[in-house]
Amino acid sequence: MIQLMDNEGLQVGSDHYYRIGTSLELFCQVTRYWTKPNVFTWFRMGRPLALDLWRGGISIHTESDEPGQLGSRLIISNVSSQDSGNYSCVLDDTLVSTFLHVLKEENQAVIQQTVSSATWSRWHLYWLTLLSLLDVFC
Repeated sequence: MIQLMDNEGLQVGSDHYYRIGTSLELFCQVTRYWTKPNVFTWFRMGRPLALDLWRGGISIHTESDEPGQLGSRLIISNVSSQDSGNYSCVLDDTLVSTFLHVLKEENQAVIQQTVSSATWSRWHLYWLTLLSLLDVFC
């Protein structure tokens, strides 16, 4: 079983939000394997993240804390809007992914409030995200 977690140890869903200037941390963990898996590979927008290490502030560590468990930790310091995108962790033939949104603080507060409100539809969230991205890039 492979799962993707954040720096608080919570399982990451299909969308995850960070503020500009904060550190992003994702942990890809496999548990209960019969034979030791090969190697973890991280992708951003379908491209191997190792090709983006020139950016600086990116580190990838493989960890094996307990027997039968293996993980890979991705850390990106001082995230910017350019770090937004789909991040995937691939181990052998298994993939888990999430879309990371890097937003200005006030835009993140609006989206977090929207997510917690049951009266808003998913389309409202998409529109708010789009407006936030336009605000970041314009």
